[in-house]
Amino acid sequence: MYTQFCKYYRDYAAVHKATMHIERKPGEQTEVDWAGRTLRIIDNLTGEVITAYIFVAVLSCSGYAYVEAFLSQDQEAWISAHANMYRCFGGVTRILVPDNLKTGVDRPSWYTPVINRTYHEMAGHYGTAVIPARVRKPKDKPGVEGTVGVVST
Repeated sequence: MYTQFCKYYRDYAAVHKATMHIERKPGEQTEVDWAGRTLRIIDNLTGEVITAYIFVAVLSCSGYAYVEAFLSQDQEAWISAHANMYRCFGGVTRILVPDNLKTGVDRPSWYTPVINRTYHEMAGHYGTAVIPARVRKPKDKPGVEGTVGVVST
């Protein structure tokens, strides 16, 4: 019976963590994030240890990555990272998928997140839409999460 099939399929999916492959279109979306781990830069003259934060962006279809280090995670670094990323890629995708971080999203919400004003203006300038990933859902942007792991290692 159908109900028995559904029961056995749910059991199978729970054990094997079944997921669905999503086809990505070229030029459709870019996934962006700050890497969790930081870098340490040592000044040759003073010996001072400086912390650097890593910006990571990945084109969802090809997996082509852009990585840049910044001395802070402020709004200016976030916007200039995007501008440099677009310059490097040689174009703009239709959709940006960031985390719900403070430099990109003012108020995270499951249904209607509020995008930061400066970030929204930058997206309008480049003609792209910002669609933040859901809170605590790394599968919404698997390309950048995998690249963050590689870069951090």
